[in-house]
Amino acid sequence: LIKFKLLIRSLFCFILSIFKILFFWENRFIKEFSINKVYIGDLIYDHFIRHDLTFLKSSLINKKFFKLLFFSIYEFFYIEKLIKRNFYSAIISGTNTYKSISAFAMRIGLRNNIKVINLISNNLRVFNKYEESLRSELYISKKILDQISKTKNWQKKFNIYLKKRLKGQILFPTAKDAYSKKIDYSKNKLLKLFNLNKKFKKLGIFAPHSFSDTNNGSGKFIFRDYFQHFKKTLDILNNDKETLWLIKPHPSRHFFKEQGVVENEIEKSNSNNVFLCPENLTPKSAILASDVFVSGRGSIGLEAACFGKKTILAGECFYSHLGFTYNPLNIKEYEYLIRKKPKNKLNKSQIIIAKKAFYFKAFKNSSILKSIFPISNQINISLSNSKVKQKKIKPKNYLNELNQKFNIKKLFKDNLFVQFNKILLKEFE
Repeated sequence: LIKFKLLIRSLFCFILSIFKILFFWENRFIKEFSINKVYIGDLIYDHFIRHDLTFLKSSLINKKFFKLLFFSIYEFFYIEKLIKRNFYSAIISGTNTYKSISAFAMRIGLRNNIKVINLISNNLRVFNKYEESLRSELYISKKILDQISKTKNWQKKFNIYLKKRLKGQILFPTAKDAYSKKIDYSKNKLLKLFNLNKKFKKLGIFAPHSFSDTNNGSGKFIFRDYFQHFKKTLDILNNDKETLWLIKPHPSRHFFKEQGVVENEIEKSNSNNVFLCPENLTPKSAILASDVFVSGRGSIGLEAACFGKKTILAGECFYSHLGFTYNPLNIKEYEYLIRKKPKNKLNKSQIIIAKKAFYFKAFKNSSILKSIFPISNQINISLSNSKVKQKKIKPKNYLNELNQKFNIKKLFKDNLFVQFNKILLKEFE
C-alpha cells in the first residue's frame, strides 16, 4: 500500500513536471526544479548528460530524460519517507553529485535539520546547513586556510609537488594528462606559430571543461551547462577581433569520448581570431602567455592564480570566494569582463592564498599516511631529497588490501579511526 501511494504521488509530480517542461519551463528546469523545497534539478540534469555525449542535445523533451525524471521523483519520495519515518540523527553520504541515493539523502536530511556526515576517502566533514549541500565538498573555509598556515613546511612541500606536477610526474589523471609529454611555449613562439598577418593587441586563453563531468556539482553556474558555456563564450570571442584567442580543451576529455567536439565547433565558427591551442602546450605556458584567461570553474583557474594570473570564471567553485578570481553574476557581466579585459595580475598575498587552496586540493588525501584502511591518491613529500611518494589504489584491489591489513584489535588505535572519532564526538556530543 505504501509503495502504491508513492507510485501515485510520483506519477502526479511527474505529469505536472512534464507539463511545465513542455509549455514554459524547459530552460528553467535545471536551475529551479525542486520537490518539497529540496532542489534536485541539477542532480537529474547532470546525470542525464553524463554519458553518450548527451550534452549535444539541447532539448529535455525525449524518452531518455522523461524516464530518468520519473525514477528520480520516485526515488526522492521513497528516500524522503524513509528519512522522516525513522527520525535519524545523522545521515552518511559519499557524494553530493548526480542522481544518487547519497545526494538525495544529503539534501533531504539537511532540509529537515538532520546532520550529514560527508565521507570521501580520508576526508570527513559534518554538514549542518542545507546550503552546504549545494556547493563543492572541497569548499575551502577560512578555518581550513588557517590550518594550512599552521602546517609545518607547507610551502616547501607545495613547491616540490608543483615542480613534479609541471613535469607530468603526478599520477592523478588530470594532472598527468595536462603535463605529461607536453612542452612549454613562450608568448612570442605561440604568436609566431599561427603566422597571422594581422597584429593582435592581446592574447587570450579560454580553457573549457570536460562537458560531461559534474556540470552543476560545485554551486551556481551562470550557464545551463559546460557545453553551453563553451558555445556562448566562443561567440563572444569571435566578436573580439582585437584579441587572438586560443582555446585549450580539457586534458582529460577522452574519459568521456569528447575528442573532436571542441575542434568541430571552432572549425564551424570559421573564425579569423579564434584557434585551437597546440596539443602539446602545457597549461603553465598558456597561463603565463595570456593577457586574459577564461575558464568555467575548474582547477586550471586555481593553477593560474598560483602563477599570478586572475581568471574570469563562470560560476561558483571550491575556491571562487577566496578573492583571486573574477566572478561575474550573469552572462552579461561575464561578456563585459571578457571584452574589457581587466587587470589580471595578482599580488603576493593573493598568490599565497591560491597556493594554500591548491595545497589543500593536492594533499586532501594525505593528512594521514598510515592506516588500516587503504587510501588512494596519497602524496608524501620528502624534504631532505625532494622526492614525491605517491600511492594509487585501483578500486578492484581495495578490499584485498583492506583484508590483508585489517585487525579488530588495532582498529581503535588506527590513525584514521582516531581522527574520525574525534570529529564525530565533537559534533554529536
